[in-house]
Amino acid sequence: MDKVKYDLKASKEVIGPLYPRLLDKQGREIDGFHREEADSEWPTTQLEHIDTDVKYWVARITANTHRRRVEPGERQEEIIELAKALRDEEQEGIRKYSPSLVNTIAELTTFSIQHIGNLLKNHPEFKERPGAGGPSGVKPSLTSEQTSKRKSREQTGVEEKLKNLYNKVEKSVITGQGNFSQYINKAKSLDLNVENYEIELKKLKDCLRDSVGRRYEDVKGILNEGYNRSVEMKKTLSQQIKAEEKRRDKVNEELRKDPNFRKEVAEEAKNQARALIIAARYIPDPVETPPFPEGKYRCIIVDPPWPMEKSERIERPNQGNHLDYPTWTIEKIKSLPIPELADSTRGCQIYLWTTNSFLLEAFNLFEYWNVKYNVLLVWVKPTGMTPFGWMRNAEFVLFGYIGPFEMKQMGLKQVFEAPVEFHSRKPDVFYELVKQASPALDGERLDMFYGKIHLGFEPWGVTHEQR
Repeated sequence: MDKVKYDLKASKEVIGPLYPRLLDKQGREIDGFHREEADSEWPTTQLEHIDTDVKYWVARITANTHRRRVEPGERQEEIIELAKALRDEEQEGIRKYSPSLVNTIAELTTFSIQHIGNLLKNHPEFKERPGAGGPSGVKPSLTSEQTSKRKSREQTGVEEKLKNLYNKVEKSVITGQGNFSQYINKAKSLDLNVENYEIELKKLKDCLRDSVGRRYEDVKGILNEGYNRSVEMKKTLSQQIKAEEKRRDKVNEELRKDPNFRKEVAEEAKNQARALIIAARYIPDPVETPPFPEGKYRCIIVDPPWPMEKSERIERPNQGNHLDYPTWTIEKIKSLPIPELADSTRGCQIYLWTTNSFLLEAFNLFEYWNVKYNVLLVWVKPTGMTPFGWMRNAEFVLFGYIGPFEMKQMGLKQVFEAPVEFHSRKPDVFYELVKQASPALDGERLDMFYGKIHLGFEPWGVTHEQR
């Protein structure tokens, strides 16, 4: 299992390729170099609209920024190559894009003007090319030490605001007095479960790291959100810490009063208090349903929050207690505007997830939405529940269509095996099957009540992470 976790080729053989390698129109690598090293036959997607050097380097920089951590040397090399491509670009539109090469790169990549200028000004290709503007060279203000000191008051103010915002978030999360890390360590010393808080702390640290070198307008919303989130989490964790300390003080007081107070009674009281704290943390606040999309789709996946009883749910180790997530009534699920979202002119495939307990209701929903039933897909799991005799180690997907019926690939198997992941998250192999079966393009597939975001599927609704 460790090999599957850390080896790309081994993971592909078990759960399928998670992301294809991305190539431009000329076949050059945009993203996925390590996947090619792991397996030369790894699936590829060729983006025909990436047909110039400028578009290629912008796409590559964007993909690398969001997919993986890029070493400084590699990032500088990519910026230099983009600068060369812009400088040599013959299209008039590119030349008029912004008043300077540095500004153009900053706008295309969302990195700050100062960050781009520092990369270019000492490079042999550009430091002797001050230029008067346009992609032909770097502005004197970015290559001359004398003029760079005379920054505009407005630019200086923006940089100062970004610095202050970054310091505020960093102190709240990592370095300052009463930071998030200190609260987590305090809770650990009291034997409280802080796994979810540690995950949140990692997200906040990644947010800080990814904001370095970006423009103020691009990161101020993300940094402010991270700061507010840390304040909220610290407040919640502080309440749990105080409750545990209060409970322990009460136990110690009882022990001092009564020397015959049994140690096991004190331990039981401790366990009960801990269970109440953990249970309260996992009961989420009600989440409002977001507005429905306005477009038409050729593929719709629906994984509704069926009104299951607690006896039908399972608590998985290290994944949190999801026995109390909010559910919908059958009538509310019926109100989903599936017929309005489906492209009935070109045809729309419908995939409806259900369990043993709601098979009949699922067929009734198809009839209510005027979906023509075609076949029942089955997800076989390695383990399952045994509350009623038979081990329930399968989930089902009703497959049907609205409008004309069309399959991109014929002969696909209706039964697939995959391990269970986090709560209510559907396996990646299912999404690969949908891509093989559905003629829909990216942007024409809708994933309602998604467990996680998949490339090529537009997410909608209250995610299973919020339930």
